[in-house]
Amino acid sequence: MLGVNFFVYDADGFTRKYFREELKCELGPAIDVTVLVPHPPAAPVPPPTGYGTETDSMTSVKCIVPKQRIEQYKRSTELDGKCLRFLARLVEPLVPGQKERLFCIQYYLGDEEVMVTELSQRNVGVAGRKFLQRGKYVDDNGMHFKAEYFVLGAEVRINKHPFQIIDADRFTKTYLETGHVDKASSDLYLVLERLRDSMKERLTCLRDVFRRIDQDKNGVITADELKNSLLTVGYELSGEEEITLLNHFDTSQNQQVNYVEFCDALLNLELASPFKYSRNRPPLPRPTNSGCDPAFAQREKALQEADATRRAVREIASVLPATPTGTQDFEGVRPHVRGENGQHRAS
Repeated sequence: MLGVNFFVYDADGFTRKYFREELKCELGPAIDVTVLVPHPPAAPVPPPTGYGTETDSMTSVKCIVPKQRIEQYKRSTELDGKCLRFLARLVEPLVPGQKERLFCIQYYLGDEEVMVTELSQRNVGVAGRKFLQRGKYVDDNGMHFKAEYFVLGAEVRINKHPFQIIDADRFTKTYLETGHVDKASSDLYLVLERLRDSMKERLTCLRDVFRRIDQDKNGVITADELKNSLLTVGYELSGEEEITLLNHFDTSQNQQVNYVEFCDALLNLELASPFKYSRNRPPLPRPTNSGCDPAFAQREKALQEADATRRAVREIASVLPATPTGTQDFEGVRPHVRGENGQHRAS
């Protein structure tokens, strides 16, 4: 046609119908004219330079002029800020003194990063500290760690350190069983950890605020009083965090919180692991004071005094008549505790 050779390899439906009905000629099937083009060879990826992370090194490979790395989170917003916590120990062969060391492996679901923290224990030789900085690490096969890698009893090698997972907290077990985050049972340790970080220097003040707010001196405060007390120290509880705290400390289900146990829980974060607030936490030995850490001795003394005060309050409350709301009436013993001028009487 016009001096140009054309190769006809297919026709549309109307053309095939016209040839079949009008010209009584059936066109043949379409001819595949796809040209097989070989894929270009993949360029080898050079090893990391050692400066920064592996992602930082790849920016020099993909761009002639390196650009600042931009994080692109492809995970859903539901997993943002959620963390799986596992209790682990080092795998043999071990050097002397490492058998008793315990670690908390934290796997962040939002960005698939891993962080390892060593738990604080006495007579081990190593104080609790950050063992491995948060970041993305690969296994022996060069693959990034996934949530399914961390199962109870499994052995994982993180940055050439072999760990064996021996337990997990309640939030982690629920996520591994169901495959999704249960918002109704939020992680209590996350709530207490956020409170501890925001009020680490004002824990004693927090206890005083709770006692001043408890006007009836019955040892409990309401949910509204709890929120107001935290607002006075510059922290606002969300609705989910409020439900989490109430479900944990409200044993009588009367919308009242035992503030003594709540304050003790915040103080105990300095000495406990994330698995303290798990229903199926492993039995960890309570640390003992060896006399080498004055700060530890001071915290231990404060906890002992709090325990003694709590026992004394409970002994007094056990012999007092109950009020219509179900709490104890302290008004009957107030004249025996304080004088007319409000001062404590000598025992």
